[in-house]
Amino acid sequence: MATADSYDVAINEADISFGLDGAVLAEAGKVGPPRQPSTTTDVAASVNGDANAAATNQAQVGILNSTVAVGLNGTVNASAVADLAAKATTVTGNTSSVAEYQGPVGAIVNNGLVTGTDLQVGKNGIVGATVDTTAQAIARSITGNAAAKADVGQAAALFDINLKAGEGTSLNASAKVGLDTKAGLDPVDGSTNVTGNAEAQSGSTGPDGTRIVGIYDSGARDLEISFGKSASITAGAQANLSSTGRTVTGDAKAGNAAELVAAIASDNPNSLAIKIGENGPINAAATLGTAATAATVSGDAAAITKIGTVAGIVGKGATASIGLDGSVAASAIATNTASATSTTAVNEVKAQIDNDQVLGIAIDKLSIGSDATSLTSLASSSQSATAQLVGPADPPNVIAKVASGDQVNGIAGTTVSIGENLTENANANLARANLSGTAIAQGVGSPGEVKAKAGVGSQVAGLQSSSLSVGKSVLNPAGVVPGTIDAYATSNLDARATSVSGISTAKAGSLGLQMGPATVEGIASTPVWIGESGNVSGLTGSLVNAGATSVNSDANAQAGMVSRGVFDSSISIGKNGVVNGVSGVGTPITGTATSSTTTGNAQSGLGLEGDGIKQLMATISIGEAGSASGSSTMTGGASATTVTGWANTAAQLSSDGIDLGPDVGAAITPSTPYGGTAIKVGTLGNVSGSSVIGTLNPLTNRLETPISAETTTGDATSSADFQAAGIAKRGLVTPADAEPTTNGRALIQAGPLGGSISGVSQAGGQNSALAVSGQANASTTARLDGIDGSGGLDLQAGLIGNNLVQGKATGAFETKSITVSGDAFANGDATAFGILGDGLGKILLSGNLEAMAALTNTVMAMTTTGNASATANTQVVGLQGYDVQILGSGTLTASATSNTSSFASTVNGSVNV
Repeated sequence: MATADSYDVAINEADISFGLDGAVLAEAGKVGPPRQPSTTTDVAASVNGDANAAATNQAQVGILNSTVAVGLNGTVNASAVADLAAKATTVTGNTSSVAEYQGPVGAIVNNGLVTGTDLQVGKNGIVGATVDTTAQAIARSITGNAAAKADVGQAAALFDINLKAGEGTSLNASAKVGLDTKAGLDPVDGSTNVTGNAEAQSGSTGPDGTRIVGIYDSGARDLEISFGKSASITAGAQANLSSTGRTVTGDAKAGNAAELVAAIASDNPNSLAIKIGENGPINAAATLGTAATAATVSGDAAAITKIGTVAGIVGKGATASIGLDGSVAASAIATNTASATSTTAVNEVKAQIDNDQVLGIAIDKLSIGSDATSLTSLASSSQSATAQLVGPADPPNVIAKVASGDQVNGIAGTTVSIGENLTENANANLARANLSGTAIAQGVGSPGEVKAKAGVGSQVAGLQSSSLSVGKSVLNPAGVVPGTIDAYATSNLDARATSVSGISTAKAGSLGLQMGPATVEGIASTPVWIGESGNVSGLTGSLVNAGATSVNSDANAQAGMVSRGVFDSSISIGKNGVVNGVSGVGTPITGTATSSTTTGNAQSGLGLEGDGIKQLMATISIGEAGSASGSSTMTGGASATTVTGWANTAAQLSSDGIDLGPDVGAAITPSTPYGGTAIKVGTLGNVSGSSVIGTLNPLTNRLETPISAETTTGDATSSADFQAAGIAKRGLVTPADAEPTTNGRALIQAGPLGGSISGVSQAGGQNSALAVSGQANASTTARLDGIDGSGGLDLQAGLIGNNLVQGKATGAFETKSITVSGDAFANGDATAFGILGDGLGKILLSGNLEAMAALTNTVMAMTTTGNASATANTQVVGLQGYDVQILGSGTLTASATSNTSSFASTVNGSVNV
């Protein structure tokens, strides 16, 4: 066994003070250029026997447990720069290689609980704190097991440091760590006959797990980092973790793990306070990159990445404040890959990635006393996992899994307050969150189950469970009113499972299963208050795909997503502004679920819910002129196809421009006539909601959403449910004899001095069940509303001039079942309302009212030998359930148009239409 150990501390347990122009340079390894690290290297080599190598470090610190004070124009630069390398090789025997930092790692560290101010700098000073460390462990063996481990423990540029600095001082604290492990087969040296297990592990989780932070409060004591005016804080964390386990005969494992990667972080539930007296920027950026590769010919393979939190600024109890003008930019970016391959496995081939939390800003309070010249926060998580079993084997499972239950938020759980004006950033959203997850599982010869899961139960939001207040106005990048507070979230998930002999299962997002629905939201449960003028936008985009393919077994694909531009968030604008909620910005929310097999059953499920604006009890209020709009667009399809077996497809698509919740809320009183939600424009402006389901075919000029189930030998069943509304306040399901309730009524009020209300919905779907020898059953349910006020909704448009209240619903649906030998059943129920009320609703306006509904409902059932039944039920109503009052002259136009047809045919059997 060979060992190499080091301890590098530039300044330890010292009390240092300077007057004017003092400078402290504490280097435990030099940053450079050129970079000059402290190095610790251990090599253990054997031919016939075990080899164990360990390269360890007990401390790598620039300034440790000391106090430093420098006066005017003072500088403090501290660094911890080191490389650890351990390599163990043998021909016959086991190898173990460890490269590990076992003590404190940091530029300026206080782990001795020194009281008071650790670092004090006068005005116009410079503080630089840099960590740049690596650890590499390599274990090679031809015949024997190989294990490699690398870890940094807890590394931070500023580690539990109280810092007080004068005006004009800058702080730059950055931590960069690279961990690399390689175990088993070495493709470079040409080894081809390796027997033994290979395990590589970079980093760790748990209470003492890997933490890589720019500015870190471990919770040992309360900390404050404070500056005078015209100061700046820049913090960064960069982590690169890689692990490779390769063997020929044996198990291969590769793992990457970290508990925390953050630019600024606090594990102290009581306090980390960051303060700049007047003007200054706070910039915090964290990046994480991981790669795990596990490969074997004969054995199990597992490539697993487990990350706790990646964040720009994070910490319960933590606060950040700038006294007057300032800017804040935070980002957290994680990029992960995992690959696991085996030719013949016994138990499992698995590739899995989880970044539990990726957060731009997640602290208690962020405040800027006067003007915020810029505020941006980005959280991005990109994960790709591939698991592959190449050859025939016993029945092991093949699993690829990414982003299960992961949380990705631009700003989360933070009270943000701006004293006066907020200036929009021309190049970045105020809050943005992106999740991209790809899971690919391939089992070529395995009779076991092949599973691919992407983002099941994931939650993505730009602004989540926070609050945002702006004392005056939001300015555009040119400094002119109005600018926009924009929160943007995307979730793109792809799960693909392919098998020859085993069951194939692919799940992307969620249909509301055990982990709950997968969500993507622009602004969620976050009150926004603007004292004067400004715009607010909540935007989402999503593509969710699940594909499952088998040859000789069952295939199951499920895809689902809930997308909301604005969700249950009170928005108040004192004067002029626009509120905009969009689900499907740029391109529609898209979902696909496809399953196919030759011998086996095929099942596909698709569930999409989209809302431009969805409120439960929250209100939107614009004091003077402006508008509020919500739009939701979605498309996609689902199919299940087999040759021998049953095929089953179920799809539910729900799309609302504006959804004001069900018939629930506080009881109304004369002083509070609306106990539910409300959207109000004070003087001039419109309120509109639009919804679209389907993709427009330019040749037929119709919206298409294909849903199908197809089999040759077996039954085919396909069901589709479409629901769309421009504006909705739906009623709860109640007994038929129940009295209408006045609790929880909602109000939409356009500008009294001029304003219109519009609700428009459009949808189209084609649903088919096709069989040759078996039953074919297709059923479609569709409900479209321009404006649905069945849960209690009052509408007030402009009270002077020529205004418009419009409700329009149009759709075309086709349902068909076709079989040769078996019964064919097809049923299509379609309902459309232009404007629907609860019997108590009121519409008040000066101008015109238009209520229009139009549906095409086509149903077909065909068989040769069997019974055929085709049923088409269509209900179309222009205006129902409202008391309409038009002030002065105006026009009320209501129309209802339907085109309903059913066709059933058989050669040998009965017909029912």
